[in-house]
Formats: sequence, C-alpha cells, structure tokens
Amino acid sequence: AAVYYVLFRTMIRRFNLSGLRRRMPDMAALRAEELASRLRRAGAGFIDVVEQIDERLWRLSPGPAVWSISKEAEHVADAALLHHWIVRLTTGEKVSSRRPAIERTRMASDKSPTEVAALVRDRR
Repeated sequence: AAVYYVLFRTMIRRFNLSGLRRRMPDMAALRAEELASRLRRAGAGFIDVVEQIDERLWRLSPGPAVWSISKEAEHVADAALLHHWIVRLTTGEKVSSRRPAIERTRMASDKSPTEVAALVRDRR
C-alpha cells in the first residue's frame, strides 16, 4: 500500500477534491476522498516503518544479487520522483528533458533510514 501511496500522491494532490463534488455524484467524491486519505496514511506508515529499521539490518542483503531493505526503500523514494516527473510531463508542466534515473545495480543504499524517510516525506 505504501508504494501505491508514493506513486499516486502527486496525482491526488493535483485534484481539488472539494471541486470534484460539484462534478461527480456525492458517492464518487466521497470514495475519492476516502482513497486519498488511505493513501496518505499508507505513506505515513511507510515512513514510520523505515525510520524504525535497525541500522545493522538496513544494508544487509539476503543473498547475492538481492536488494537490501535500504535499496528497496530507496526505490520507493526514487519512484516517487520519477512519478512526479511523469505527471508533470503529462500535464504539460515544464520539466527537465532528462528522465530521473533509478539506480538498480547496487544492492544497498548509501542513505540512512532517516535520509530515505526524508526523501519520501519531501516527495509527497
């Protein structure tokens, strides 16, 4: 659920949910508000979990060519940045012509749990 939150939070922020009430039946607007709220809570839950991960386990890879917890969490933050770029590009906003990169070759992140949590928090 946290990944969905990160991937869709930009789109949710772009919608004025109170404005949707005028254009959509009340039930659909209420459902949209409920889903947006659930996504926000999932993101906050993801951040809470990341901040509690023991540093000794953070960079530990369970096997050869397997990403560590730190890398998986970093991918969530990177995916949020990429998603923001895609949404802005799609909606016609001015964006860099260069797509944000997601580094996939290293099995562990060089960022701490606090740093990754901050990246996710900043990209909400």
